[in-house]
Amino acid sequence: ITLWDEARQTTVPAAAYGLLQESYPKMTVEPGEQTMTASVLRAGHALVADDVFNSPYISPRIAALFPTKSMLGLPLMAGGNKLGAALVSFHQPHHFTLDEVSLGEQAAGQIALAIARTQLFEATRRSAAELKLASDILRSLNASPQVVGVFPAIASGLKTLTQCERISLALITEDRQKVVMAALDQPRSELSQGTRFPLTATSAASDILQGRPHLTPDLAAEAAYPAEKALYEAGYRSRLNLPLRVGDQVIGALNFVWPTLTGYAPVNLPLLEQITDAIALA
Repeated sequence: ITLWDEARQTTVPAAAYGLLQESYPKMTVEPGEQTMTASVLRAGHALVADDVFNSPYISPRIAALFPTKSMLGLPLMAGGNKLGAALVSFHQPHHFTLDEVSLGEQAAGQIALAIARTQLFEATRRSAAELKLASDILRSLNASPQVVGVFPAIASGLKTLTQCERISLALITEDRQKVVMAALDQPRSELSQGTRFPLTATSAASDILQGRPHLTPDLAAEAAYPAEKALYEAGYRSRLNLPLRVGDQVIGALNFVWPTLTGYAPVNLPLLEQITDAIALA
């Protein structure tokens, strides 16, 4: 069984039976890589690969990771949502009959329903936990007149909420030419509190100055800028910058960084923007 990460457009191995039971969930798939899961969800119906090494539905790299010779892919969908796929594989060449495909589709329908119910429960539980975290962050802001003083506590809550690895608070100088790192979640060798650099050193400047979030799913694409290059060389791969807005003026940015591609979840953006606006007003 695989799950589908719609935000990252990536297959997530979830569970397997037999020899791959322990190793399969630990497997990683690169965003955009051709998998049977992506193929069946794109097609909207079952697909057969009689020979996985000569199939347009599976990348050669993925095929080489397993002893599978033939595979039936069954999309798991519910209410129009792409949930993942059920994959039936044989370690010897196998030709799937119409009856086998039909039985597989019936089973996939029941599996999809079970996954949808589980995900709904998890989403409800997660939403409650996220709202509590947001409430704790806002309470920390109200308890202190200085954001910098309580920033470690705020950053801790935001890390739990976003699963990011580092957070920083940057302020724009009065001349609107430079950025000052006003607060960090913790000291960094490559970046310290009080560090100044020109706005032109970061690709996020244009969006932030216009009050827009800046999303960087892959820092390699922005590595021509000094700030992004430093982050990339420090091992980070994606970033989110949210503008600190006071009325019509942008005074800085709240920055999140992840060691993985597209680390942020778009579904969290509205809540994060509310928290960022509260920080700007503190």
